[in-house]
Amino acid sequence: MAMAAAAAIAILVTLMETDFYGLDKKMLFRFLSDGFFVAAVFYIGFGLLTWIADAGNFHAFGYLGYMVVRLFSPMKHRFEERKDFFTYYTEKKTQRREGKTSPKRILLTVGAVCAVLAIVFAGIFYRI
Repeated sequence: MAMAAAAAIAILVTLMETDFYGLDKKMLFRFLSDGFFVAAVFYIGFGLLTWIADAGNFHAFGYLGYMVVRLFSPMKHRFEERKDFFTYYTEKKTQRREGKTSPKRILLTVGAVCAVLAIVFAGIFYRI
């Protein structure tokens, strides 16, 4: 699923650069290389961000979002039953230990595959 989304991003970037009509093969490989490079940067960037976030560096921002949702929820008793930061942090820490976190491995793998495809298409572009 993630690879299909990356391929869709690459094709959309390619379509933004050309319309495929009257295009020689050499330029097609260049545009495909550009498209897969953009998808690779996108996926690797989000993979690195999730890796940093899973390390626990952004729990304060998550707690802020939790508090805003609790504060503006229609039922006021939810705000009185809120967790303090230490409880929120320890719950997130146990979730991280159990592996219930974001899919950083999938994002980084798809990004690496897109980067390899971009290099392959660039190599074909320079060989033709």
